Amino acid sequence: MTLQSPAGNFPPDMADVRNGSKDSEDLVHWCHGAPGAIYMLAKAYLHFKEEKYLDACIRCGHLIWEKGLLRKGPGRKEFKS
Repeated sequence: MTLQSPAGNFPPDMADVRNGSKDSEDLVHWCHGAPGAIYMLAKAYLHFKEEKYLDACIRCGHLIWEKGLLRKGPGRKEFKS
């Protein structure tokens, strides 16, 4: 959870963490960043009953709601409007 940005996202690549890159902040995929981590955080909250997991989960949810999900098909990369 220390990798979660103030906006609620998680880096999709550990190379971004090592390099200190912020380029991937806008990558909100179904499997990268916040959308990929939200399920783990929700399960951690249900299991451990610690508010920190619920808070992180809520930050993910707000970011996903704000950005929308990426629609992707063969050769297509565009954000839902």
